[in-house]
Amino acid sequence: MKNKYPMVTFIDVKTVYIDEDVKIGDGTIIEPNVTIKGKTSIGKNNLIGVSSVIEDMYIGNENVIRSSYLTNSFIEDSNNIGPFSHIRGDSKLLSFNNIGNFVELKKVTMGSNNNAKHLTYLGDALIGNYNNFGAGTIIANYNSKTKVKSICKIGNNVSTGANCVLISPLNIKDNVTIAAGSVITKDVPKGCLAIARQRQSNIENYS
Repeated sequence: MKNKYPMVTFIDVKTVYIDEDVKIGDGTIIEPNVTIKGKTSIGKNNLIGVSSVIEDMYIGNENVIRSSYLTNSFIEDSNNIGPFSHIRGDSKLLSFNNIGNFVELKKVTMGSNNNAKHLTYLGDALIGNYNNFGAGTIIANYNSKTKVKSICKIGNNVSTGANCVLISPLNIKDNVTIAAGSVITKDVPKGCLAIARQRQSNIENYS
């Protein structure tokens, strides 16, 4: 394996599995227990972290991928992925995105400089630039009754608070803030604060 990839650093080559058709650029570091399969192409100066599984992926340059599962998708340059991220289903990420622990992307087209750092599911979505997804943000993209998957469109500079649910189909315009705990079912115009939750009631003498 070192003969095939002379300019790639393997921390423990005996624990790594790489298919025949895989391409890996110079300066990339492969940590232990990594599996790379299919027609994967990995560019230069990437870090592929411990126990990552990568299959049929295009990965550009200078990405950091830690302990994650990536399949059938495209990642450009300078992204931080993981630990424990799952990217699949023809997703496409441009550059300088942070996709953190227990975040899943499925069939997402994402621009640059987005943050989804914890406990988030983004599916069937078109996402712009400079967005921040709070912990527990979910795109509800599938109607189990009609079996239809709908698209969620998110512009630029959108921020969601913790535990938001975005029920597709939706169109969320630029510079929108969505309050924590909201369930969003209608399009949100540019520059709005969207709140969709019941006001707290404290019922005395309940217990």
